[in-house]
Amino acid sequence: MSAVAGGKEVALINSGRLTRIVGELTNPATQQPSVLLFIGRKAKNQALRELFPNHIKKGRNDGIATLRIDNTSLYSDHPVLFAESDPSATVASNLNASCHETESFPIRWANTTTVHDVYDILHARILCPFSDVLCVFADDFPNFNSVVDRLKTWAVAGGGSSPFEQARPSVVIVKRGVGASASPTYDLLEMQDVQFSLDGKVLKDFYSSIKVLHLADEQISPLARFRRLKELLWRQMDEMRNVRLRCRCLYSAVHLNKFFQMAVSHTAASVLQPFNFVMASRIGNEVGPDHADHLTSFFRLGMDHGLSSDTMGRFLASTILLDAYPPKMHHFDPKTVYDAIYHPSCLRSLEAVKQAEDQEQCIKRYLAKCFADMVSFGKTAAQVHQENAGGLGIPWPQLQSNRTCLWCLRRKPEHTLSCGHAICNVCVRIYGDETPIVDCQYHIGTCLLCHSGDCTIRLKPFSAGERLLAIDGGGTRGVIPLEILAIIQGMMGSELQIQDLFDIAFGTSVGGLIVCILFLRGMPAPQCVHIFDALAWKLYERPQGRTNFLKRLRLSFKGWYRDGHYDANVLEQCLKDHLGADDRMFGYRTGVVATKVGVIAATIGNASPVIFTNYNGPGARKEECGYTHVRPDKVEDEPCIWEAGRGTSAAPVLYRSAQIKASGPVQDGGMSGHNNPVRIALSERLRNDPSLLAPDVVVSLGTGAQKTSTSPRTTDFRHVILDGYVPRLWRSYMSSFNGQKIWDELMNSVDERKREDYIRLNSVLPSKEPAIDNTDRMNELRESVHVPQIWRAPNAFKKANIAAVVR
Repeated sequence: MSAVAGGKEVALINSGRLTRIVGELTNPATQQPSVLLFIGRKAKNQALRELFPNHIKKGRNDGIATLRIDNTSLYSDHPVLFAESDPSATVASNLNASCHETESFPIRWANTTTVHDVYDILHARILCPFSDVLCVFADDFPNFNSVVDRLKTWAVAGGGSSPFEQARPSVVIVKRGVGASASPTYDLLEMQDVQFSLDGKVLKDFYSSIKVLHLADEQISPLARFRRLKELLWRQMDEMRNVRLRCRCLYSAVHLNKFFQMAVSHTAASVLQPFNFVMASRIGNEVGPDHADHLTSFFRLGMDHGLSSDTMGRFLASTILLDAYPPKMHHFDPKTVYDAIYHPSCLRSLEAVKQAEDQEQCIKRYLAKCFADMVSFGKTAAQVHQENAGGLGIPWPQLQSNRTCLWCLRRKPEHTLSCGHAICNVCVRIYGDETPIVDCQYHIGTCLLCHSGDCTIRLKPFSAGERLLAIDGGGTRGVIPLEILAIIQGMMGSELQIQDLFDIAFGTSVGGLIVCILFLRGMPAPQCVHIFDALAWKLYERPQGRTNFLKRLRLSFKGWYRDGHYDANVLEQCLKDHLGADDRMFGYRTGVVATKVGVIAATIGNASPVIFTNYNGPGARKEECGYTHVRPDKVEDEPCIWEAGRGTSAAPVLYRSAQIKASGPVQDGGMSGHNNPVRIALSERLRNDPSLLAPDVVVSLGTGAQKTSTSPRTTDFRHVILDGYVPRLWRSYMSSFNGQKIWDELMNSVDERKREDYIRLNSVLPSKEPAIDNTDRMNELRESVHVPQIWRAPNAFKKANIAAVVR
């Protein structure tokens, strides 16, 4: 490790030496190294030649510290690593050439006003916390006070660098012995003389012990002269190993290396916050701010069903164990883990439900017990939690939530089992049995809580990108996207169904009905075509025979009176027949559902978008996101699939608004300005995982558009009848339903290199667009679909599948 100045910046260089050493060990996952740090110059080099004969070669120095391994300990359970550091080292002006790959981190605080220089801070924040024993050679310093001052400097700069107070490094100060000074009596006398210097609180808070050792007379053999030093260092290492074992901070070589890389990156970025091993172990798996909400939800649910505080505390403790100790996680002390990670959310949830303060002590006590069971019996945290959940006598069939995964109390649920309990993706991976045939498909044989439910769930592979489908609204013109999907199905063959091609599917109005039938009911695309035809003729049935003016007036008045031209009861019954009368939007599916489905409706007040989904997604949606996600607090209020379909298809004039308990009255989603739902679909995709790159494939299906001039001609002449405010308002209103316009605006913001992955499939109508309730032209619309342009979609899917394999 070294620091290099280049211009106005200073960079911390990690040579990767520790990684290479760990790679040389026989079993780095179980071997637990001890680390010695030698500080000095000439006296240090002489000692190292005797302590580690044949291991010290004259070669390149890494700058601030050079790391090596005692080759005789390569196969031991506790390999000995030793680093050497020069107290006079400074920031280098250039980087020495290296045959190995190095990593550079800009030191962002190097040019700011600081009490300590870069050398001291890096020692205090990186080297000392990872060392078991610091061996300081006083003869390489100007005087003994310089040694004490340097130790104090590191203590001040590194205060709070470890949450484990007992596992602080010990210090051995080595001095040259002359005559009587080599005797134990002289050691004692001089130790008393320097005790005042070493007794300060600053030193005691940072170092576990400080010992002074006088070397034997130089007239004896070097081997004998350094024997006492070696014995003391090895004894100190053994003591520190036992201390670390008791404190549960004795790391494997793999963990030690990973923590060191994190500490280097963390320290280069900031010195305001010391490196914390426990918090670092959670990078990428941080406990979110919604954890307290999930705990509060569980407490309230438990209190509503008469659970005792002790029972709830025991279950919560084992959920913390499950989250805190995933496979391959270092077994930190549970109290330290709780205080560092879970205390804030537990305290906030207990305050929210007005639980007694001693309830938190109950949680910590049971967490310690669960941890002891895990360690003593060699079980995994998942096994301990499973046993604990089933042995508490909780009436689980009565406790259900669609906002909190009751298996872990950590995340929102994403999948519902046949018993009604909903679980998150992480619990699926932990407790599900992965099928050998289909990648990332899991079978939950029995519910962890009630032991009665099951479910088959397919998760998106980590290496795969997102494939997105968005279908426009358009009434009977929905035959166009259905015909396109049927053609794509034929092109892909029988091995792949449409349901296997998309990870996210959103629809508005008739598009919403299509995605519900396809992805939630699992019907094949050709069958959906036949169902749609039958539905359209039944829903938009017109009076037989000729209609005169009075009859049309009477029908118009009747439609105005009941807030819709067509009978909404007929629509609702048809939707129940084909979407299920009792199946919830967020509920159990008999088949395998892998696609996230969203249906867009609009409020009747300001026509703002409302989305019904079969998933939750992480965290909470921002209020300013522009739309509302429907997820009621109570499971029994969860809207059915047919209700979501009823809401998204409640087109004004044709049908009255839909009365849905979970959302309030809603109408056709096209009224929200999202007749093409692609923008909301992309927003939801990014919200589900902000770290995702651009989607692999985006397919937008239109419902037909009349060919128009791309650049309308403007004139000074304005026809009052054709261009007055009434027709202009009407054209502006109708333009808001133009899905192609929404797509064109979206493409303006898409990177040129990714545009080939964004596919818009639509039909150009030979004549004026038919009304959304016109069933007479359905065959004409179907015939307007052209096969050649559709070939882009299968090619894009093949490209996405190849990309997923490459990743």
